[in-house]
Amino acid sequence: MGIASIIVSLVAFVLSFILGFPLSYFIGPFIGLAIGVVGLVLGIVARAKQRTNVTNAALIIGIIVVAVSILRMISLMTCVTGVIGLFA
Repeated sequence: MGIASIIVSLVAFVLSFILGFPLSYFIGPFIGLAIGVVGLVLGIVARAKQRTNVTNAALIIGIIVVAVSILRMISLMTCVTGVIGLFA
């Protein structure tokens, strides 16, 4: 379960950046956040069942992915607000 959480979290991190730049900057952070939360929940469940270094790593990676996705959403909203402010 810990390995699955690490893999899901890393996939969320990668998809957040891959979908963020070429396709649409708007969708990447939200997909990264959604999948990152799934990885975080898997990490919490795995850590509740068994406390090992892998489950600790899964929990930490899940937290990092969610935090980076939230920071990217905040930066996106700041940029959009700045561009709207130029034209208002």
